[in-house]
Amino acid sequence: METPDRVGEIVTAFVAELTGQPLHDLPSPHASGDEWLAVLRLWLATRHCGLVAIAHPETFSWPGHWIGIVDAPGAGDPPVAVLLFGTPSAVIASPATPALVGKAVDEVRFRQALLLVPYQPFGTPVGEGGRTAGDVVGLYISAVKTGPMQPVVSATALPGHGLRGDLCSALKPVRSSSRQQVKSRRRCRSGQDEEGSRLPQAKNPKLMQRGVGWEQFRSSGK
Repeated sequence: METPDRVGEIVTAFVAELTGQPLHDLPSPHASGDEWLAVLRLWLATRHCGLVAIAHPETFSWPGHWIGIVDAPGAGDPPVAVLLFGTPSAVIASPATPALVGKAVDEVRFRQALLLVPYQPFGTPVGEGGRTAGDVVGLYISAVKTGPMQPVVSATALPGHGLRGDLCSALKPVRSSSRQQVKSRRRCRSGQDEEGSRLPQAKNPKLMQRGVGWEQFRSSGK
């Protein structure tokens, strides 16, 4: 695949971040030349992971991270690598072209899209071993479904509501049984209030964490 070295550098950096591996441990795209993506896939295979090509990324939506190689905004500029996240998905990182951050999948033109997946997704139980530690490395929220995501350095958590500025913060506090809490969460995800009326759709808050999986993060009660 013939893409500029910069694309290989950024994709490799994204993979290092997503796998939690030091960047210097990954194969250098400069040393690999035009075969940098194939070499990167071979490196991932030794760690029981792969980069799966996504068909029709302009309609793809995934509650996790994935990588896109897209056209730059300027005519004649080389393609750039971006990191996308969430449902609906949008660009959350674009080192070469920061103006793409916040763009939805239907607002960019894809050359290629890749999803990092383990070969055996259910081989290792999540949440074992007691307490875990990690870092929240990014928060992104949007008040409306079609609006751009807004990066924030902090967010206020409202007990029983969720994050201020998110769809869930419009719900009434939940202080009843666990069954009612689950029911309320389902309504939040489907865009309904507690009376069953439709709420204005909003993007889910975009939370990026490092050093701890989402299931561990959620089950820790934080």
